[in-house]
Amino acid sequence: PKLTYIGCTGKSEGATSWLKGSGHEFIVDEPKNLGGRDLGPNPIVYLAGALTACEQVIMNNVSKEKKIPIGEVKWETKLGLDVRGLRGVEGVMSQPQTADITAEIEIEEQNVSKLDEILFEVERRCPVYNVCKNSGMKINTTYKPKIVDKIK
Repeated sequence: PKLTYIGCTGKSEGATSWLKGSGHEFIVDEPKNLGGRDLGPNPIVYLAGALTACEQVIMNNVSKEKKIPIGEVKWETKLGLDVRGLRGVEGVMSQPQTADITAEIEIEEQNVSKLDEILFEVERRCPVYNVCKNSGMKINTTYKPKIVDKIK
């Protein structure tokens, strides 16, 4: 393999982490009732965001490669996990077990039949999607075309 390394640096105190990656700073935290300071999203929210954003980036790239224009995509991503695993209950997985993803994709009517070409490539190429899938997470994705007259 020809690997490119992507990562972050930072410092942590308690449940709060101040991180920097690719020139951007971000905070990962837990709510106060879970011992955090509530200064930022928790790691699972970041995972849901990473999954959503990664699919969007790949979808955008593939649509350009295939010259099938898409417009705005409205996403909803929910990860299902049994929090008992986080608390150390024996035999309960700590990682998210399901992902329910809905994407409403603006597309011109003449290109709706080509949408599957894009979506196949998104799921094949998206690294975050594949990390989740290969971990055993059951991913349920619903792609809904939203017909528009013209992509801006």
